[in-house]
Amino acid sequence: MKKISLLSLALLISCSSNQSSDVIIEEEQQETHVLDYSIVTTSIHWNEVFDQEEERYLIYFYSEYCGYCRNIKEEFLTYYLNTDDRIYFINAIEEKAVFRGDAGSLLGRKVMTDFYIPGTPFLLELANWTITNYYLGLDSIRMYIKSDAK
Repeated sequence: MKKISLLSLALLISCSSNQSSDVIIEEEQQETHVLDYSIVTTSIHWNEVFDQEEERYLIYFYSEYCGYCRNIKEEFLTYYLNTDDRIYFINAIEEKAVFRGDAGSLLGRKVMTDFYIPGTPFLLELANWTITNYYLGLDSIRMYIKSDAK
């Protein structure tokens, strides 16, 4: 009887230790699976905003230093990986983007002359090489992602 109890106890302990190591492995894998801009294959330069081949595309402006950009980074990169939209990325600081507060006059723009962005994160929608819409900030970009996911 005691042998059976010890054997049962040994099996129970070994099962428990296997389960906890599985949990630790899963947690480690989740921690190391962080999306970063290094996965992006469609980075462009500031002066290429209107020069893409597609008739419809998006341009996402971000900065590594922007807290709002860091807040939405994984969410937007997940969208990038799972959408049919063609999205180009511009690191606004590295590309020395011109910042100005008003985005309203960007609609309908077709050329780089006096082109600027109001801040980051900033998402431009272009059709026929013309700015047709824009999304500024977390809430606006999240609404775009959710509406496009439907």
